[in-house]
Amino acid sequence: MSLGSAIDLSLRELLREVLREEIRAALRELLPAATAQVTTPPSAYLSTAEAADLARVRPETVRAWITAGRLRGHRAGREWRIRRDELEALMAVGVERAAEQVDLDGRARDILAGRIGRSEGR
Repeated sequence: MSLGSAIDLSLRELLREVLREEIRAALRELLPAATAQVTTPPSAYLSTAEAADLARVRPETVRAWITAGRLRGHRAGREWRIRRDELEALMAVGVERAAEQVDLDGRARDILAGRIGRSEGR
């Protein structure tokens, strides 16, 4: 083995060792953050962006699910909030099956209650 080959082999081994250490350090930093997201209470409210991250879709998709009645959304000012457990239930049964399980009577009551409350406030 020539001197150049020996140096090349030593550098490769050193580089592999350094990369392994860096990857392990990066994983140690990322794992606590990932576990913190998983341990949020099931009844916690998520923003549309957080819900989209959890469901691995775009925030527009989450808003479309709310508009279509597939996912219950809660208004917080101008923003939508989604209960984590309701999003997880939707993901468990799937978007298509959840559309069949929407409580239309409850939704109608909510809509009518909002209209009546606004007309009385005038």
